This record gives sequence, structure tokens and C-alpha cells, in this order.
Amino acid sequence: MKIHMKSMFPARNSWGNITQSLDILKRSSTRTAVRITLTKGVNMTDPGGYARLIEFAEPDYVELKAYMHLGFSRKRLSQENMPSHDEVLDFSRKVAKELDYCIAD
Repeated sequence: MKIHMKSMFPARNSWGNITQSLDILKRSSTRTAVRITLTKGVNMTDPGGYARLIEFAEPDYVELKAYMHLGFSRKRLSQENMPSHDEVLDFSRKVAKELDYCIAD
């Protein structure tokens, strides 16, 4: 199997697609969820920024979960990028505080 390096990374102009998806989510008449995979050293910064995105999408559920060092991701990330449960919980508390949410589980 031939793998192109370009397929390992998101498209440069993907921000428009992300905001469009969040807008569609907001307008949905079904239950919605935002799931964010937290990766240590990559995206566990700016809890307020995540809170603003979540507010924009108005999902019914929010799930912040840990990156797991499995599958193809092992080619670009290391085991050190897996946050501990405590690190995920700490970051989740910061996002929840920004949103005035409580953590259910």
C-alpha cells in the first residue's frame, strides 16, 4: 500500500469546513455531540477557544477524550502524546468552567 504524506495532515484551508460543520450541527433537529480528542503536546491548549467553538455549535453532548497511541497515528505521534486520565479531567474542567457546564462522567 502506498501512503501519501499529505493524507496524514488536515488540508490547509479546513477551517471553513470546520465552522460550516459546527453551523450545521447547531441547526440540526436531532441530538448532537461534539467529540474532541485531546493529544498532549498538540491541542491541549486554549480551553476558552474550545469553549467558544462548543458554544457556537450548541451540541447536546460534549465529550473530551484522550488520544490513544493506536493504528496509523503511531506513524506521526508517540506514546508520550497520550494524556493521562488526570490530564484529560483537568483540561475538561477548564473547558467546563468557561462554559459554566458541569462534568457528568
